[in-house]
Amino acid sequence: MLDDQIIEASETVIVTITGGSAINAGTFTAGATNTATVNISDDDNTAINKVISIATANDGAEPATDGAFTISLPTGVTVNEDVTVNFTVTVPLPLVRTIPPLVLR
Repeated sequence: MLDDQIIEASETVIVTITGGSAINAGTFTAGATNTATVNISDDDNTAINKVISIATANDGAEPATDGAFTISLPTGVTVNEDVTVNFTVTVPLPLVRTIPPLVLR
């Protein structure tokens, strides 16, 4: 286990023993209780780590410079799956743009 600052689901580890051996004692067989399960909960999957922030990356300029934003998790925190970010855009009329869905990877 690593304390890795990656937000992930709880994990399950199942170990099944199948037998064993020793130099002087010889061969051991697995008993009826030969399987055990351990659940590992993630200490990074907390509300404080699941905060997304937005900041201006750069302003736009006519005719060809797009404005840009940076969306991020807290410093050092990552996630091992895509995060879909829901958002709205407010602009004065008559600006009309089609904005695709945003997925953080």
